[in-house]
Amino acid sequence: ARLVAGGNFTEAPPPEDIYSGVVGMETIRYCMQVAAMNNLQVCAADVGNAFLYGKTREKVYVIAGPEFGDDAGKRMIIDKGLYGLRTSGARFHEHLSAKIRTLGFVPSKADDDLWIRAQADHYEFIATYIDDLLIFS
Repeated sequence: ARLVAGGNFTEAPPPEDIYSGVVGMETIRYCMQVAAMNNLQVCAADVGNAFLYGKTREKVYVIAGPEFGDDAGKRMIIDKGLYGLRTSGARFHEHLSAKIRTLGFVPSKADDDLWIRAQADHYEFIATYIDDLLIFS
């Protein structure tokens, strides 16, 4: 079970705060073609509980349920993204982008959700689709 926020009850945030990275299908086809032509390995990954990695910028209050023991019924402030919050996807995308950049990848000019890193004899790609990754190496 996971805690899901009632994002449908909140005011709509600005569009830049609800962005969640989605690589284009044409980009995936291109990467598959490059991988086939260059004998690259293709791996898929899913980030478990992805939205918990992003920190919220707004204050989100919840009432603690019975699973919190002695704290049940108390008000709590959530500082992590939750499924259901409208801004959680954007906060996770910021977190994931920062981590991918530390690995030496840069976003493609054609698709911001395709990350590229040059190696001595080939390129490596990471395609991001919200919390799913395709890795070409």
